[in-house]
Amino acid sequence: MIGMFDSGSGGLSVLREVVKLLPGERYVYYSDNAHCPYGEKTAAYIQDRAREITRLSAPPSINCGRNFRFLLSAWNLP
Repeated sequence: MIGMFDSGSGGLSVLREVVKLLPGERYVYYSDNAHCPYGEKTAAYIQDRAREITRLSAPPSINCGRNFRFLLSAWNLP
């Protein structure tokens, strides 16, 4: 399973391209609109959000073997 997150819906275009490259995978997409835009945030803040999003997307109590192969951040920073 591949996890992907973004601070808005722009990451959906990234998700579409990743699905083309890896069509046999399962995906979880998290749109973090409540904390956008990421471009104004520090690296530490975004790392904390990544940890929280991972926790929310695959909590241990209901994980059922759901482990991410990798977690992608899909925002476009300069």
